[in-house]
Amino acid sequence: MVMLMEELIHQEAVQEPGRRERRRAETQQRILTAALHLFTTNGYLETTVEQITEAADIGKGTFFNYFPTKDALMVSIFEQVGEQFAQLRASVPGTQDVRAALTEFAHHLLRMMVRAPKIVRSFFGLALTDPMIGERFQAVVMQARSTVVAMLEHGQKIGQVRTDIPAAVLGRTLQQCIFGTEILWGFTYGEDLHEWIDVTLEIYWKGARTA
Repeated sequence: MVMLMEELIHQEAVQEPGRRERRRAETQQRILTAALHLFTTNGYLETTVEQITEAADIGKGTFFNYFPTKDALMVSIFEQVGEQFAQLRASVPGTQDVRAALTEFAHHLLRMMVRAPKIVRSFFGLALTDPMIGERFQAVVMQARSTVVAMLEHGQKIGQVRTDIPAAVLGRTLQQCIFGTEILWGFTYGEDLHEWIDVTLEIYWKGARTA
């Protein structure tokens, strides 16, 4: 009986850190989801920490346990995007259809973080004007570039991407196409960004694929 009780106590001690981590992750995600919703409707600069905590149904102290500032929250969003690119990079060797993989990934990012004109303008505006956010944004941009280049190099090896243009140039051009599309869309209303991205990628691949 004593041994059984000791085993149960040991199991609970092992499980408790796991539960704490899950609760912490859930709370953090709730804060990020509430913040993104508010950024989408109000814009980044117009959204206050008080509005975020109210929408997430948490205390202000809880918010600061996770994010010391609102800017730190934005950096965390960029870090989540970076994690997605890390996963894409890991999938490169096994990719059989490079075009399909990059197209689906582009749409996955759009679904992962809701896009609205205000939030698109806020993201790019902050990246250009806020040093801390700009530094993290630049890191994600370069991580994205290296990942896309690796995927395009793989496409060249398996005969799906033209080889007369370096993959580095093709990757940079793809980023230009995507960012340009998002920025221009950010100054429009009532149109579907997914459709814009599909058109952009269709045109891009006419030039990037093998003849």
